[in-house]
Amino acid sequence: MLSWKNVSPSGRIGDAFFTTKSTKVTKGMRIEFDELSKRAIGCAIEVHKSLGPGLLESAYEQCLAHELAINGLAFKLQWPLAEEYKGIRIDCAYRVDVLVEDQLILELKSVDQLPRFIRHSCSHI
Repeated sequence: MLSWKNVSPSGRIGDAFFTTKSTKVTKGMRIEFDELSKRAIGCAIEVHKSLGPGLLESAYEQCLAHELAINGLAFKLQWPLAEEYKGIRIDCAYRVDVLVEDQLILELKSVDQLPRFIRHSCSHI
């Protein structure tokens, strides 16, 4: 069974994350990273094909969350990532847009047009 939660384990309200109920992930159950990244990229491509360009990043994030859930991938949205600096812990140094299966970080960007240097490098892939 799938479930959405609006309060993160840290107790912060508004941090959305997705889990599968009654499933304890063990080392042997972890999805291989290559397979995980292929599935996540497939979800992102599906969202882009369906919506096209021009929406706000937050809209793509929610649609990607739905697509990840449809595909049975556990994820967390806007997950705080702590950083350590000279012996002190900075709890909200960074917020991960989407953390998939506690292994893969997705940073979402919404632009009208890709910058020229990115278009150029993508054409060589």
